[in-house]
Amino acid sequence: MHERYDAASDLEDFPSDEVTAALTEIASDAQEDETLVALCAESLAGIWIARGAVERDVLARLPPWGRREVEQRVARSAPELLTSQQDAVAEVGDRDGRTLR
Repeated sequence: MHERYDAASDLEDFPSDEVTAALTEIASDAQEDETLVALCAESLAGIWIARGAVERDVLARLPPWGRREVEQRVARSAPELLTSQQDAVAEVGDRDGRTLR
């Protein structure tokens, strides 16, 4: 398991579509080991910070502990990405008359 933990952490340095898809698959699996989910989510956050955008659809699929990892890391490094995301969600909710959260 420790090798999987190391790989999940190191994959942030290889931000290809294939890597983000693999990280997303594991990070969104609530049946997976919580530590592995958190590490994959943290790597996704690093990739999103580097790209300048959080993938909202992926973030919404993460279990609470994965979502918390993303939000904490993004809040430390690029809080504007969370603010713009929250504003976009609020705007859609207001326009459609429903809440997305």
